[in-house]
Amino acid sequence: ILTINKRSLNSWADNLWRAMGWLLAGGPENMPQFLYAFWGQRGLDLSGVVMADGSGLSRANRATPAFLVGLLRYMYRCAEWPAFAGSLPIAGQDGTLSKRMHNSIAAGRVWAKTGTLHGVCTLSGYATTLSGRLLAFSLLLNNLSCSRESARYLVDKVCEVIVQIEVEETTARHPQSATDEAG
Repeated sequence: ILTINKRSLNSWADNLWRAMGWLLAGGPENMPQFLYAFWGQRGLDLSGVVMADGSGLSRANRATPAFLVGLLRYMYRCAEWPAFAGSLPIAGQDGTLSKRMHNSIAAGRVWAKTGTLHGVCTLSGYATTLSGRLLAFSLLLNNLSCSRESARYLVDKVCEVIVQIEVEETTARHPQSATDEAG
């Protein structure tokens, strides 16, 4: 998982999907139904979500910020959290984010998975605010009419804003989403 996420190795991710399909679902063709049931049982909002492959490269795939933030919040609470969090690229330091946000307030504070297709630029993960709070976020830009570089610049600037968000203390033991109301 570390190598797949840090380097965004889509073919490896798809091979993992296929292997898990054989082990858990009776074949790769059954993975979408298996994952809908798996994430649904864990309370994630699957409205608008379509899982077509494991690489994320299929144009048939669909994800929503609500689903992705729900998944991120779930991962924070599970036993696999250390391995999962450690697999995410860190802004300005390594993986697919090594050359992004390196001279900004978000460097070292954002760890997230990138997603890029023609006309699409996404970033979903976690940000540690200046006050030390952990936030889960998902930025999905589709049908871009600008260059990939311009879209990434915009996403990186939004990350700079996210790390400056101040959130009131809560008793919740999971990261808040950047869109949750404080309190």
